[in-house]
Amino acid sequence: MVDSGSSQSSSFADADRCSRFWFTTIRATQPLLTRIALTYKPCPMAVLLSGAFLGLTPGDFELYARARWSNNQFNLGRMQAKETLASLLRVALSRPLVAGFEFGASSELPSVWNGRVVQDQWVYVVRDAETRDALSPVLSSHAGLVANIRDPADHHRHAVAFVRLFDEGLEVGVSIGLRASVDVEFILSLEDNATLQAVFSAAARAGLTLEGSPPSTASFRTAVASFAALGREPVVVGTVLRSSVVVGAVAPRALLEELGPSAVEHLSPLVRAAVDILEAVAWTRARDQSGLAERLDAGVAARARRQSDEREARAEEDRRFAERATLARAAAVEREADAAAWRSRVQSSRSFSTPVAAPAPVTAPAPVAAPAPVAAPAPVAAPAPVAAPRAKARPVAEDPKHGLKPGARVRLERGLLMGKEGVVSSDAIKGYYKVKVGPMEVSVSSNDLSALS
Repeated sequence: MVDSGSSQSSSFADADRCSRFWFTTIRATQPLLTRIALTYKPCPMAVLLSGAFLGLTPGDFELYARARWSNNQFNLGRMQAKETLASLLRVALSRPLVAGFEFGASSELPSVWNGRVVQDQWVYVVRDAETRDALSPVLSSHAGLVANIRDPADHHRHAVAFVRLFDEGLEVGVSIGLRASVDVEFILSLEDNATLQAVFSAAARAGLTLEGSPPSTASFRTAVASFAALGREPVVVGTVLRSSVVVGAVAPRALLEELGPSAVEHLSPLVRAAVDILEAVAWTRARDQSGLAERLDAGVAARARRQSDEREARAEEDRRFAERATLARAAAVEREADAAAWRSRVQSSRSFSTPVAAPAPVTAPAPVAAPAPVAAPAPVAAPAPVAAPRAKARPVAEDPKHGLKPGARVRLERGLLMGKEGVVSSDAIKGYYKVKVGPMEVSVSSNDLSALS
């Protein structure tokens, strides 16, 4: 129970001053943040860490009005409301949970997993995560793929003791979802005993009801059986569409706003009764009667073996890949070495077998003295014109550079191969001979050749 002494009054005063300061600052600076600040209720860090319940305000209920179900602008306010509900649940319970259970909460953000709609906020007590993970294959096998993807929420797949905040009030109770097949089968197998009778009697005294009547072991089992027979789709109970069997009570919004932080005293008996029912009717390994625990252990062992085999297969594939990569690198190095050796052989086969001799130095001609001036002769009458005889063309054979025959040895006098000796390999074609110099054959003008024999 929350202490209402002077220390709590001081904390509330600090929270009020903090709220006024930040609200004024944000409103004066950024209009967009002003709208967010209207849904946020800041408080001192000491209050947050202590988990004290500060009460519910009208703004907390208005967050879940129909017009705001899919509006992301109110995500910050819904987050703060979830923290308030979590504090309420812990303070109202005022005792530790038994082994195998833990606290949880529904998502406050519109997403694909809730149809992008946040109609209400749930905080609850549910079985621990390890057991939920172990039960997941069993629960998934009892529902179709579409149902598993559309609604993966834990409070629909497992029995929970919950506190639910919506626009008209606050609901407290225990819920057995239609998709909580493991808990449904366990409840239907339970036999009436003194423990269950005491739990449901305490719940009736606290104010919890089942479809408007005080709950009992028999009525609870009958309600679960009726829901299970109708299938796994929501059904109408009275005027309310239900997807679970609920033993609970609703506190109206006006009452909670009036009570403020003292509402925890009104809600504590309801919360304790709901958690007691959950701990009595939820399936656990210690109370397994159908051999489900053994099947879960076998499934866990099978998954462990499968994961181990997959890891070994991946390791073997990595090893084979490394071997193939090593062989590929070795083959690449060998090909590069063969290519380098081939290039070396080609370059050596293209080199000249006979070294090129340096050309002989050319001496400059001696200077020639200028001739003595000759006196001009006396003018003579021009003789009668006589027809000049036609000059005969000098035969090419008389030119020592012409008339070379194939096989004649010659020396190149100009050009890149000046000074090299070669052999004429063909007759002259338009004054050019084919001359073979070493392994090469070049075309050389007759003017650039001199016969050696």
